[in-house]
Amino acid sequence: MNRSYDEYNYTLSKRELEELKFLFISDDVDYNDTDSNGLTFLLTAIESADFVEQDGILKPDKRSVDFIKWLIAQGSDVNFPADKKPLQYAIKCEEEISRRKGKACDMSEILLLLRDSGADSTGLDELIDGGFSARVKL
Repeated sequence: MNRSYDEYNYTLSKRELEELKFLFISDDVDYNDTDSNGLTFLLTAIESADFVEQDGILKPDKRSVDFIKWLIAQGSDVNFPADKKPLQYAIKCEEEISRRKGKACDMSEILLLLRDSGADSTGLDELIDGGFSARVKL
């Protein structure tokens, strides 16, 4: 592999998703490796999602959700790393993005995708099923 995971995650944070798919398939990429900040591609994709506003609420755009689905289909572990599990990380990102943008951010689609893909939701089901208003406090 010619690129470091930091370079891949930088490209991911810039939302160059189609280029990344090509690079990931071309290179021998371990989808569960971490960069120097301890982030996997899945975690970076979650925190780098683009949003569209619907009725005053920010929701992840289809392209971002589709890329997260693609990462999971390629073998990204929805329960790794143990100290930054993707489901808990997405809830944290939802709140941080809401605070930063000053608008409610609803990442329910990503949370449900992670849970439906086998993410450990122990102790989080009620919070996830309660909707973003139960999770996000502006």
